[in-house]
Amino acid sequence: MQPVWDWFRWLNQATGINLSILYDAFDRARFARGFVTTLALSAICIVLSVLIGVAGAWIQGSRHRVPRTVVHWYIQAFRNTPPLVQLYFFYFGLGSLLKASGGGPLVTNVTWAIVSPSCRSRSAHDDRSGGVAGVQPIADVSADRSAARVSDHPARAQ
Repeated sequence: MQPVWDWFRWLNQATGINLSILYDAFDRARFARGFVTTLALSAICIVLSVLIGVAGAWIQGSRHRVPRTVVHWYIQAFRNTPPLVQLYFFYFGLGSLLKASGGGPLVTNVTWAIVSPSCRSRSAHDDRSGGVAGVQPIADVSADRSAARVSDHPARAQ
């Protein structure tokens, strides 16, 4: 591996293209640690998104009007605002308003940056209506096929 690392070091010196993660052990270790952290945060966000989505889908099918209405407005609020505005709201707005008893932030801005993508997910609770509504019952499909056979019959085409 040393010849490869030497070539990237030469590339940096000759052209200014600095890919130090390929020739510097310290930068490579920091890059690897950041990559693992990214994978862990992605896994956490995916799990939270699925849990929130399943709970939202379940509540949308509820007989109780109040929880259904809350979930409806939750979906509308997050569906109809741009993701950047949502991140600004969580990161700068809500994070600075929530104070702990000692005067410091109750939830840090970094925590909001990690949690907000999973909370604003458009996962199962959002896709439920389109996915389930798009499935046509078997009786309708067979009725459509019968109607197509009758209308395509040569005697009826006249």
